[in-house]
Amino acid sequence: NDRDSPQRAERLLQSMIHLYSSGNKLLQPDQRTGNCLLNCYARHGMTTKAYQFLQLMHKLYQKGIFKEGPNTYDYNTIMNLLSKRNTADSVQKGEELLNLMVEMCEAGSHRIQPDLVTFSSL
Repeated sequence: NDRDSPQRAERLLQSMIHLYSSGNKLLQPDQRTGNCLLNCYARHGMTTKAYQFLQLMHKLYQKGIFKEGPNTYDYNTIMNLLSKRNTADSVQKGEELLNLMVEMCEAGSHRIQPDLVTFSSL
């Protein structure tokens, strides 16, 4: 059933995190893992879940659980999702994300840099 795919993807990620934390270093979540879950949320229009997961990706990376932190593609996935909602709240969140991307880029992040896709999503 396609409707429960976000929940199944979340359970899979939780299993990977548990197994990695228990010593199975082959199952460390990586960029592809995060991209897959974000895209699953996007396909189902789950903007809030996608936004929350982006924040969680940062935290899990800082804790050493995720191999890499979020990148431009991850941010653009959410920017695109927000642009389709066309609400005052989504515009505000899009601007916040853009400002955060700019701050990280100016601070030296090479993984998060606004690009043409970012700006065309606003």
